[in-house]
Amino acid sequence: MDSEVTRLKQQIEQEYQAMKEGLTGLSSVARHQIIYQRYENIYQYMAKLEKLVGEEPARVAVVTIADRVIEGRGEV
Repeated sequence: MDSEVTRLKQQIEQEYQAMKEGLTGLSSVARHQIIYQRYENIYQYMAKLEKLVGEEPARVAVVTIADRVIEGRGEV
């Protein structure tokens, strides 16, 4: 289970990183589509994570990852 949790957290981090990197140099329509798809992916990973660790710990993990990526403070 721990490896699955780690894998899901890494995938969530990769989605946030891709979203952050995708915001430069694109039209506003393309940016919106990228953000929307990345959030959809993150939601799916979070739902899987919730089944493994519970709703509150999963949401805390997602917010922590998002904050870390957006602020550029290291890895999971």
